Amino acid sequence: MIDNEEIKTHAASKSAIEYVRSLRSGEPIKKGNQPFIALQVCAYRANRYRSPSWIARHAVIVDGLTNLHIGLAHKLYMKYSRYSNDEASYMSAAFEALLRSITHYDPFRGYQFSTYAYNVIARSMYRVWQQHSREIARQLDQSRAQAQMEERHDEPLFDADQIAFLLRVLERNDALLTHAELEVIRMRFFEKLTLKATGEHFGLSKERARQLQNSALKKLRETIVGEDS
Repeated sequence: MIDNEEIKTHAASKSAIEYVRSLRSGEPIKKGNQPFIALQVCAYRANRYRSPSWIARHAVIVDGLTNLHIGLAHKLYMKYSRYSNDEASYMSAAFEALLRSITHYDPFRGYQFSTYAYNVIARSMYRVWQQHSREIARQLDQSRAQAQMEERHDEPLFDADQIAFLLRVLERNDALLTHAELEVIRMRFFEKLTLKATGEHFGLSKERARQLQNSALKKLRETIVGEDS
């Protein structure tokens, strides 16, 4: 709720009541400051008087604004979730950020809601992306350390979501891996071959296969962290 004297007047309350009544009668909510001013009036009255009627009016406007602007949240969700299999996290973050934008937007400050909401939702999406990419980078670091010590590949080094993430990066070859590096990663982490078997497939020593693997993992980590910065 914002602090503005204009939302505290009797005229503002009357206008908000009339506005919500029009929405309940089927009139569509429209872009502009009117619904946000009415929303802030309802928030002020609901907070001051703890009135169920004002709380209900507040909910009506929030629902209408959410439906009106859900496309913006979906646009940013699609942009940031394109590499990830964890769609639920991005979708939840986008929707929650949209609700925060609606309830915190100050219509008296002179900037458009779409600009304000875009920034709020984008920051939320970016935080989810950071968390996801850092987890992948951590797994890549672990896999490099394990690969230097392992004589065989016993257990998968990545879970299903992380494998899906890596597949997207590899398909686009964002890390600019060489053909040999791509093939080594595919055999080691997707076909689960040992270093020795991977090297034999290419007519290479196990140590050379290890070098190609570590070079590829280093490039992948730098690419993922680079996306995050």
